[in-house]
Amino acid sequence: MKEVSSTHARTQTPISLREYSTQDMKGSSSQRSGRRRLHKRRLALVVLVFGLIFCAIVSASWLAISNLIKILNIPPAANAQLATFPTQQANESSSLIGNTWGTWHPETVDTDPFVSMIQKDFGLESRPSLLYSNLLTSWSLLLLSREATQNFLHSSLSATPRLLPIISATEDIKLRDELQAMLAQYPSNRFISHLFLYDPQNNSYVNINGYSPAPAASVIKLPLLLEYLIKLDHQDLSRDKPIFYADLYRAAGAGELQYKPSGIEMPLNDIASQMIRISDNTCTNLVIGALHGSDAVNRQLEYLGLRQTRLRNWLPDLEGTNTISPYEMVTLLYNLDSQGLVSDPVRETGLDILISTHNRRLLVSPLPKEALVAHKTGDIGTSLGDSGVIYLPDGRRFYMSMQVERPYNDYTARDIVQRASRISYDHIANSLTQNSVLQDDNETAGTLMPDTHSKK
Repeated sequence: MKEVSSTHARTQTPISLREYSTQDMKGSSSQRSGRRRLHKRRLALVVLVFGLIFCAIVSASWLAISNLIKILNIPPAANAQLATFPTQQANESSSLIGNTWGTWHPETVDTDPFVSMIQKDFGLESRPSLLYSNLLTSWSLLLLSREATQNFLHSSLSATPRLLPIISATEDIKLRDELQAMLAQYPSNRFISHLFLYDPQNNSYVNINGYSPAPAASVIKLPLLLEYLIKLDHQDLSRDKPIFYADLYRAAGAGELQYKPSGIEMPLNDIASQMIRISDNTCTNLVIGALHGSDAVNRQLEYLGLRQTRLRNWLPDLEGTNTISPYEMVTLLYNLDSQGLVSDPVRETGLDILISTHNRRLLVSPLPKEALVAHKTGDIGTSLGDSGVIYLPDGRRFYMSMQVERPYNDYTARDIVQRASRISYDHIANSLTQNSVLQDDNETAGTLMPDTHSKK
């Protein structure tokens, strides 16, 4: 062995693999068997380690992908899935201030109503992420249960009186002819007028396309105010209920709230008031949320008997998909102004809000200063209108609603509404003077005359 080693060292010729293999074969059979077992154990250990690493990678990947799918996509059988959302503990320590949400406790809820609410109210085409729940107020989370929603709607509707329809004996032909003569001065292919008027003193009406639906613009806020007042009267909502302003409610167009940072809270009555007074679109969306969404709003409208009035879009709805009919707005105002629908304090609250409307360029501007008008205006590119109760100085009143479909932003429509308002006012005031007999049977009109002097 020494000779071989010296020979290799002297010639610097490497030992061949065959020679090493020959050397490895040397030794007893037990030694060779031990070396084989050692090699097998090492190989098994290496395979086991790599196998464990591979399984860990696959498992982690699968878990991550499945969780991501669950977050981003709610499966079709959403009503069978349960998710856990936070709900606020009702105590003084958990009062919401700014973005601080207080103490939260888990509550298991059905996700199907949440999916429907997001799709229909937020205008999402695909199924949303459950992360949207973090943007909702605590009342919304409680209503994610389908059973709770159905129970709420059933109890709320069953306690609500329906609107009394206007049943008039005669149509005021003379006033109708005056108004139609005025409307004939404008091209009918450019301006489509919808008008309905009710005079409770003479139990007469005027109808010019008044039963057909028209783009509502911001006049849709009038039935939303009525629904708020009904729930306020039934104590389903309270004036001071804090409403959380999440960014998803922000809307362009009219209003001031859109310019304020989200994450604040405001009393519901202030929000409803600004919805009417300055026609704030963001406040309107918050009111829709407080009324439990557009589906619940439309169910209530249907129950009240309003067939053409529908909320199909959050504000600003520049496309004009939300609709009203002048007849239904007059019916709504007649019932709000009457006894029976809501209590007198709530009724006075609603009328005070309507009287404080800032936009006075339509029904109000051509009337004498002594006249008092509780009304709501609406103005989008293709439609303009106003609906209100007009109180004469002597305490009499009439109800008028007019919507004019027009070429985009053509303010000739404003002149049409103003002229119709003045013609109607003069006709009713003069006819009452000529009759010289005041109709004391206010019960026939189903109304109580308000103290107009206290409202000025």
